Amino acid sequence: MTEGLIDRGRPSRWLRWFLRAPIWLYRLGLGGLLGGRFLMITHVGRRSGLARRTVVEVVSFDEASRTYYVCSGWGPGSDWYRNIQKTPDVEIHVRWRRFACRARHVQVDEGTRVLLDYATRNPMAWRKLSEAMVGEPLAGDLAGTRRLAEKAPMLAFQAPPDA
Repeated sequence: MTEGLIDRGRPSRWLRWFLRAPIWLYRLGLGGLLGGRFLMITHVGRRSGLARRTVVEVVSFDEASRTYYVCSGWGPGSDWYRNIQKTPDVEIHVRWRRFACRARHVQVDEGTRVLLDYATRNPMAWRKLSEAMVGEPLAGDLAGTRRLAEKAPMLAFQAPPDA
């Protein structure tokens, strides 16, 4: 088994630069070009107290509850995840919308259900995503999705009715 992103810690400087590029689309008012597949979180730095921005992939959007689910690809040590753990009040930009909400930590059972739905809808993406995150492709079944849910923390953001 090879090492996955979760085990490596922080991404390299060049990869961080590349991953931060979509932030400029949102800042220029062009976040809608990324569709509903990505969202930008504006959160508070846990040490600096300054506004920080992170763009993450939406694992799932539950239309009934208007809830967006995202996963920390670099595990619980990710700076953005740790910032939100300390200060869960955030602002979300998705498509052309922006709203304030409170992040909610997703328990492993709920995360497994969300990831199982993702793996069912996107089997090829699931294999690549799970391989990148844990170092080997995981089966898109209950056991494989639970394994990832146990390693990669998930957060939920519920949009208000008017967003």
